[in-house]
Amino acid sequence: MRFRALLALLALVFVIPFCASAQTTLSGLLYTFPDQHAEAAKIPPVRVSQNCQNFLWAAEIEFLARQQDVPLNQTEIADRAYGGGCIDSTIDPDKFKSVVDGDHVLPDGSHVKLEMQITSGGPLSADDLLSELIAGRSFIVTWHGHPYIAISALWDDYVYAPAQRLHKVRELKLLDPANSGEKQIVLFKADPEELSQLGSSVRLVCTKITTNPWAPAAPGNW
Repeated sequence: MRFRALLALLALVFVIPFCASAQTTLSGLLYTFPDQHAEAAKIPPVRVSQNCQNFLWAAEIEFLARQQDVPLNQTEIADRAYGGGCIDSTIDPDKFKSVVDGDHVLPDGSHVKLEMQITSGGPLSADDLLSELIAGRSFIVTWHGHPYIAISALWDDYVYAPAQRLHKVRELKLLDPANSGEKQIVLFKADPEELSQLGSSVRLVCTKITTNPWAPAAPGNW
């Protein structure tokens, strides 16, 4: 009995400081954890090579790939998806998915599988906006129809009973390869009106493939 009482006391000693910002309300809110932050682990340099929409999308896909050490090239991506030349009409991300998805052979001979995961139509959930950044990876998001690369996020966490967690996104730091220097950085403030202007999001999933070292090398698709 004394042992259980000691355990309960130790639990209070360690839990109370951790939950110092806890709030209890009649609505069921148990805890608030403000100012949560996540950012991309790696931010490779990126600049669109031609000032048009298909190359802008291709540059951002190149960024997502290089962030995961896969050296895709925006010109090849744009040419394969749209047959060369500049396109300034509405871009269909599925056209890029059709050429990017699949197995790729890296310069060191290793193999990876790429898959573009597209969420379209909006509105985007907080999980859509945060899950990749929490894992250290960026994603593409359209805002007022323009594609950007999300590189960091700021949000508040709310924990409700029973065991329900709500993320409230406050800010996204975005990268725009259509600009250069400091103008590449754009800050998105997540008020309700602006949240409604977020459209599609694109993740790039990279999976390493274990190959048979005795099997003949297959040609890469790039």
